[in-house]
Amino acid sequence: DNHPTTPCRIVLDYRVLNRYLLRGGRTQNDLQGTLLQLRGFRYFVASDISKAFCQMKASLHDLAYTNYTCIGDYTVLWSSVSFGTSSAPNFLECCTYDITTEADALRKAGATLTLSPLVDPYLYDDDTLAEVLLLPTPEAFDYIRQGPMVPKEFVLLKYVDDLFNGGDSPELASQANDFSLHILGGHGLKADSIKNVRSWSQSSTEETTSKSLLGYHYRDEQLFVVYSGQLPSGATTKRAACSALASLYDPLGIFIEYDLKGRLIWRRICENYKSWSDPIDTNVANDLKDWVKECQAVTTRGVPRHIDVQLQPLLVSTDASTDIWGVDVRCTDNTTISTRLLSRGGVFPKTQTSWTIPRKELVALWKGLQLLKLTSPYLPVPSYYKPNQVPLDPLAPVLRPRQVRLLCDSEITIYRLRRPANDKRLPAVERRRLIEVRKLCKELDVIVLHVPSELNYADSVSRARTTGDLINPTAVLNSMTTAKVIYDYREHPDEFDEDVVISTTAPSVLAINQDGIDLPEVGPLPEDQRGELEAIMDYAKPSDRITEGLLEDSQFTTRVQECVLRSQLEDQDIRDLKTILQGESTTALYGVRATRLQRLSKVCFLDDDGLLRRYPEPHRLTQPHNEKGVLCLGRSLYSAFLIRVLATIFHYLYGHLGAKRVHILLRRDYWRDSMFRLIRITIGSCIPCLKARATRQHNYLVTQVQTLLTECLWQLVGVD
Repeated sequence: DNHPTTPCRIVLDYRVLNRYLLRGGRTQNDLQGTLLQLRGFRYFVASDISKAFCQMKASLHDLAYTNYTCIGDYTVLWSSVSFGTSSAPNFLECCTYDITTEADALRKAGATLTLSPLVDPYLYDDDTLAEVLLLPTPEAFDYIRQGPMVPKEFVLLKYVDDLFNGGDSPELASQANDFSLHILGGHGLKADSIKNVRSWSQSSTEETTSKSLLGYHYRDEQLFVVYSGQLPSGATTKRAACSALASLYDPLGIFIEYDLKGRLIWRRICENYKSWSDPIDTNVANDLKDWVKECQAVTTRGVPRHIDVQLQPLLVSTDASTDIWGVDVRCTDNTTISTRLLSRGGVFPKTQTSWTIPRKELVALWKGLQLLKLTSPYLPVPSYYKPNQVPLDPLAPVLRPRQVRLLCDSEITIYRLRRPANDKRLPAVERRRLIEVRKLCKELDVIVLHVPSELNYADSVSRARTTGDLINPTAVLNSMTTAKVIYDYREHPDEFDEDVVISTTAPSVLAINQDGIDLPEVGPLPEDQRGELEAIMDYAKPSDRITEGLLEDSQFTTRVQECVLRSQLEDQDIRDLKTILQGESTTALYGVRATRLQRLSKVCFLDDDGLLRRYPEPHRLTQPHNEKGVLCLGRSLYSAFLIRVLATIFHYLYGHLGAKRVHILLRRDYWRDSMFRLIRITIGSCIPCLKARATRQHNYLVTQVQTLLTECLWQLVGVD
């Protein structure tokens, strides 16, 4: 409390510069993206700008936005951008961005001067240098000409004050590094070459000590995760557990299973303990100690740093379990599969734990595609940028987009993607996700394939499994080659127009009869189906309104049978079920619909006329097949129209019968999903029935309620 700087309060305001820098509160340097590009370099040289924040000076116009210190009544402005302020990384990024733009202009100007891959700086004349340099002065011209050769092609990555030059050979990487440091040094951002890290020296016996590579430990061309936490020897509090669980550094998710396992432990702690000083239970503390030991052990397991992202397409795997979703990204050249390039996972919130596994699998697939789009500027896929995100530096590596294959062990998810017409039957959450997944597959050129769970690289991520057998890459490649359940967006070119529906039919009104019953509008149906329904719709009215010719017509039953046969022909499940019952196929051939067809095959049979019937009760399976059953109508639109017309006919036939009783009568002969709902919405608007119901309610109020009040009043008077 007696520290001499306590009365000082530093106030920072950086919001005004956002409109000039196109940056909204955070730098455009992406740690994950820089690491991904760095793993794609065959060779690289890493440099560090010495005292970068101290070497930057703010101009007088920018002092008000840099920082200031208030000491009592005095305000002190600082001309240097001090380390640790929120504006320092943004200022440094702006400076290095301008410098890399200048280096790129020098490279392009030199490409027209000679055919050699290296340009002699003395070939630049004063006019060319005056055009490309930020501050063209005679001293600057001499500084460029006295520097190293200018490479025509070179790449430069930067993250705050760390610089990385890559190349296909050590010579190219060294030449790019020499030129980059020379240009940066001319602007006051000098780097000490003694601190440079060369990848080819790490792969030999020259250097055996670990170096720091954007937080990872780097040794022998391998990356090692870092764990810096430890548990106290005594009782473990919630604060100590949080410190231990947050000490695993792995931004690329190379060993993400350990991170997800720690998240599950943290969820258990937060559910039972609210105060930071509460000691946690012994069982949870033991699990936490085991997790810390696993993290300390995994820091000794390295993974290869280099992955050929420039020449190999991506292989993405997604999976989900009850609690976790996971995404795994690798590279493959159709003969081998690389180690993990990137992964991401998460724990489902408590509000989503009750979701079904197919929905969670769909969410995991959506998360995987979102991860690809988020990191698309750094991967070999079409690049997409977020709002207010500037493109990558001109010296950043450019990767040619390639087709991505995504592995998923959820067969039902792929079937749903292939059938956009069935989206309307699904909940709103799944409809939105399916539409977004199809759109992302088209944007990112992704093909979804089904593989078994044991060959899914994301299976260990979704289960936070840190131990187990390794997956054989050859088996995965063979499974991809023989996969039969595939979603290819190119085979469904019209599915992306499902949100914009342009109606080509003329305006029409619903078919409502004189009693207000909403009869189905059969206009959109084909002509033959429309004629069959209109033939029995002539009977959907009271007997006194039906013509004498129809009353004497004995073909009503025949017309209904024709409509029943049409309903069974229009339903895909019924057609497939008939072939199964006739022994022409098996349920194993129908993929995700096999379970439903197998269940229906146990309760349905074919009659002598070839119509599919359902046993009235499941316990009658042992009865002979000639027993009468109810006719199956399927789930097509035609069968829904047929039920509504039959409901109207039965409603009039039995003297304005209610929906429940009409449903009981129809259920004796017909079976369809949601039959009661169709009956209720059809005859629920019958005007005579509504009037009769209102009259009964009115009579009850006029007679019964008044009688009740009168009797109670006289009883009270008698008591008095």
